[in-house]
Amino acid sequence: MDLERALLEEHSKKQTHLIAQYIGSDKKRFKALMNLFFYAEPIIIQRAAWVMSYCYEAHPELIKPYLEPLLKNLVKPGLHDAVKRNTLKVLQSISVPDKLLGSLVDLCFGFLYSAGEAIAVKSLSINILVKTCTQYPELQVELNPILNVLLDHDSPAIQYTSKHGLAVLKKTKK
Repeated sequence: MDLERALLEEHSKKQTHLIAQYIGSDKKRFKALMNLFFYAEPIIIQRAAWVMSYCYEAHPELIKPYLEPLLKNLVKPGLHDAVKRNTLKVLQSISVPDKLLGSLVDLCFGFLYSAGEAIAVKSLSINILVKTCTQYPELQVELNPILNVLLDHDSPAIQYTSKHGLAVLKKTKK
């Protein structure tokens, strides 16, 4: 299968599943997908991001060599929300090594502070930060006030995620 052609052929859940099934647990095929994800034109990157998240769900071991490049990719200007969303979706469910965790935390705080950031990106950032606070409770000093502000001044989805995050953090303190 020509991955680039398959990504351009159709943007649908069905096509995304077909490509992810083709890749399966094959490291070389996944590497080819990730090369498109990092270096192709924007529409291909956007679609490759969705496939990447499906591949991760089926074969989480495939993503480990790409953790650092994924974090570096998140700081690219003009990155499509789908790329951020699918990357954060993967990063929220994996154990990020300590050497990369600081960068991830900084990125997530940056997404929360950004007024124009997509709701899903903010919500996933909250989840990642709350998860990190369960491991490093000292981060709560910075996260709690932000969640309280978001609870009062953001969209209903962010308010819900903030409320849930504050509840988890409250349990963590005890």
